[in-house]
Amino acid sequence: IHYDLEFYIIALVDIWCYLYFTISREEASLKNREAQTTWDGKKHSLEHDPRFHGEGLEDNDRERLFNEHTEDLYQKRLKSYHELLSQHVKLDTTWIEIQPVIKEDPRAVRLSKNEALLEELFDKYLAREIEKAKKEFLELLKENQFIEYRTRMVQLSENGAKDETGAEKEKARGLTKEEIHDVLKEDNRYLVLNHMPEVRDEFITEYLNNFEAPKMTVHQGR
Repeated sequence: IHYDLEFYIIALVDIWCYLYFTISREEASLKNREAQTTWDGKKHSLEHDPRFHGEGLEDNDRERLFNEHTEDLYQKRLKSYHELLSQHVKLDTTWIEIQPVIKEDPRAVRLSKNEALLEELFDKYLAREIEKAKKEFLELLKENQFIEYRTRMVQLSENGAKDETGAEKEKARGLTKEEIHDVLKEDNRYLVLNHMPEVRDEFITEYLNNFEAPKMTVHQGR
């Protein structure tokens, strides 16, 4: 049993090394839609190497090792591709603009030679970055105490807050959009949306419209 396990481990190591040095020279992504990098497409050429027939390895072991290895390479190359995009892409960048810039970069070439796939991955990357920027800008609005305080005062005055004499308090003046922009303009979460000012304005309007002031206490209503 001891020797069988040892042979099995050696066989696993041999075939992993073979896969690493063979597939690393080619398109490694299982998701690049090219048949030669699927197990069925690559199996025939791998069978010519003696290490492929390592003792103790079943065919499903070989396929599993192949899939794990190609997926690992794909994820590493996808990460490098995202790093490449982060160096050149802004939130309003289009594929037509970025494609000539990155097409010869090894981080794009090594991921895939399929331009349609690279464009699809670019679109997904950009969509995630836009959603991230929107989320962070909303968080910026919510955490700014000055904006939150002024907005709350406006809502309380509109809800009929009264002073100590019982007279209704003078209605507080709300912040204008220009004033809100001025308060936030130095924060990077604001600046990253410079290329999408209409989105930024929509978020400010949405925040003001949906802001919920705390319910008035007995003291506040007097």
